[in-house]
Amino acid sequence: MNYQLLPFRFERFNDTEYLLTNEVGEYIFLQNEDFHRFVDGKMDIHSDLFYDIESKQIATTDKVEDVVSMLATKFRTKKSILRDFTSLHMVVPTLRCNSSCIYCQVSRKNQDDYSADMTKQTAKNIVKMIFQSPSPYIKIEFQGGDPSTDFEMVKYIIEEAEWQNLFKKKIMDFVICTNLTLLNEKMVRYLKKHNCMISTSLDGPKDLHDTNRPLQHKELDHHAIFEKNLSMIRKIWGNNDCVSALMTTSKYSLGRFKDIIDEYIRLGFNSIFLRSLNPYGFAKQYKEKIAYPIEDFVENYKEGLDYIIELNKKGTFFVEGFAALLLRRILTPFATGFVDLQSPALQE
Repeated sequence: MNYQLLPFRFERFNDTEYLLTNEVGEYIFLQNEDFHRFVDGKMDIHSDLFYDIESKQIATTDKVEDVVSMLATKFRTKKSILRDFTSLHMVVPTLRCNSSCIYCQVSRKNQDDYSADMTKQTAKNIVKMIFQSPSPYIKIEFQGGDPSTDFEMVKYIIEEAEWQNLFKKKIMDFVICTNLTLLNEKMVRYLKKHNCMISTSLDGPKDLHDTNRPLQHKELDHHAIFEKNLSMIRKIWGNNDCVSALMTTSKYSLGRFKDIIDEYIRLGFNSIFLRSLNPYGFAKQYKEKIAYPIEDFVENYKEGLDYIIELNKKGTFFVEGFAALLLRRILTPFATGFVDLQSPALQE
């Protein structure tokens, strides 16, 4: 053997190919005969295929120490989000909510139940703890419940954080996760003034959205209020990018990904995050009614992604967020920082 193998993972991808990956996720496909020739030490080191393998630090003709140093540089880049510890901080001012989402992941409280509201002292301690992070970037994301049910606490935390940041001098952002239905013009102008972006949920056309995300007051039309307030928010901000949205797939969403995507486009969004059901909270409690085999979601996801690709080919710019994250991880050396892909069981 005139080259040295370095640590790599491999798996038979199909009947004719093997997939090889290195420690930072770079990959190459080898035909069966090329794979066996490679591991047997019989591959031509002057071939283009070997040069491709060598560029990914899967094998080398150079000093191993130099190659490990290069791989370490790539690994540091891939894990760069860890350098400054955490920058994203999720704060739950209240568990109150005016929705009764069939898949709610938290132990939500009714809108008039104040038992799980945060106190000002707790809020002040949280902000103090957040600024102990060494990261130069701080993002505070308000979740719930629906944080807009206790908007005064949201304001208190924003203003306390801004006061602390007069001394800390960090780059700071805010996001509020809300169903939009309780926001009014005064609230939205406050959010704009303090550069607090809005994240919301849209599960699709009216019938599907209202099935998945009914309001506690059944007589109210969730989707209609959502659409009206979305228009109001964009008018105040002066652009569409101030509000981002994601969806959750229930059993009722299957077979309707095209309708869901079309509804996002109709309402002026240029991206969607096709998200499966997480087995927490009510989604677990009522899984017999709303859950589905993951294979069904994957099949629907493929159809949805194909539809999005066709839309882009026809000139409609539209992004599927999860695919974009995965492609960034696969095709670049850079970290995504996406929290849901940072489980201890997963590699960034």
